Amino acid sequence: MKVLVVDDDAVSRLFLQNLLKKFNAEVEVAENGAQALKKMDGIDLVILDLLMPIMDGITFMKVLNELMKDKKPPIIAVTTDDTKKEEARKAGADAIFIKPIPIADFLTTIEQLTSKAG
Repeated sequence: MKVLVVDDDAVSRLFLQNLLKKFNAEVEVAENGAQALKKMDGIDLVILDLLMPIMDGITFMKVLNELMKDKKPPIIAVTTDDTKKEEARKAGADAIFIKPIPIADFLTTIEQLTSKAG
């Protein structure tokens, strides 16, 4: 499984990379949506912060929907702003978590989304 972690915060990226070790996932990282778009080849799951500079998570999902149509991987959005949940869902997030992330639920969601995909 290949996972793309997109977050402008280095601590958050490292935290998510460590969590993904439980799945023996190959992890790519990006600091914003623009970088992430260049790394989408072969990605099975995207874990996406919504609040980032250059290209935020909502914009990333809208662009990805246009580029990949039905072939886009599942997306788990993470944010500190719970007012963004509905907008993220409409933009294409398969799951949304408010930081701090509830670990057990987050891991279960990863399992569910990746078992559907693969």
